[in-house]
Amino acid sequence: PIATMRPYSAGDLRLLLSTCRLGLITGDKLHVPPVEEDRWHGALNAALDHGLIAQHHSCIQRIEAIPAHVRLEAQSAFLAQASRNLQLTDALLAILSDFHARGIAITVLKGAAVALFVYKQLAHREFTDLDLLVCPEDVSQARVILHGLGFREVVKQRGRRNSEKDIQFTREADKVLVELHWALTPR
Repeated sequence: PIATMRPYSAGDLRLLLSTCRLGLITGDKLHVPPVEEDRWHGALNAALDHGLIAQHHSCIQRIEAIPAHVRLEAQSAFLAQASRNLQLTDALLAILSDFHARGIAITVLKGAAVALFVYKQLAHREFTDLDLLVCPEDVSQARVILHGLGFREVVKQRGRRNSEKDIQFTREADKVLVELHWALTPR
């Protein structure tokens, strides 16, 4: 993806929304009025910032007037997101397998679950961590399982209260972040 996030304007954001709306139109190619090349770069930055790179990439592949290098930049960003989603999903499957083997009921929140439910494809919704929900009485055993899979609890910053609903874990090897929830909201 882009090494440094460039700023984008309200006009770039409108272009992003317009391209995503065009995705609802059927047909192989889409015809749009000419747009300045910088505006396409701004729309790409907005797509990255708002987790819409998959939708943006899919749409601009069908717009004839977009320069090839702009398409390639969007494709590169999309493939990077898709790769990360698959890496997170691989970690998720290992976690689910271990929880299931120990008889712990677990629910996947957001992320991969939404990607599959809404888009039917893991690559079409960006997710950056794994949110898991367990029963409060299973938290201790869940911690042990996550530690066994190489995850370590994220140390709370000094002065911050402990969460009333979740604990964060990270794994150094692949930078996967897990939020282990036992409640959806604080008391």
